[in-house]
Amino acid sequence: LGEPNKYFQEIYRILRSEGQLTLSYIQKDFALKQTFATEEVFHFHKTEWLIRLLTNIGFYNIEQWQYMENTTNKLGQAVVRPFVILKATKL
Repeated sequence: LGEPNKYFQEIYRILRSEGQLTLSYIQKDFALKQTFATEEVFHFHKTEWLIRLLTNIGFYNIEQWQYMENTTNKLGQAVVRPFVILKATKL
């Protein structure tokens, strides 16, 4: 997301009142351990920053969860992949 503010503003604009936006993303520290996830390719944002951005746009009742997924990586090794899930509601 080069300019996440623009994307979230557009999502807010097209949502109906009380519509919800849900975001899910892996945590930065886990992502950077993956060979394909470099900061030159991916943009990593702090959860607190995303919450503040969504709030400034007009979303409210922003909820946050942590989710741990037990999966295997491309080498077939067991890994626990930590996710953050945000849910925000349009006024």
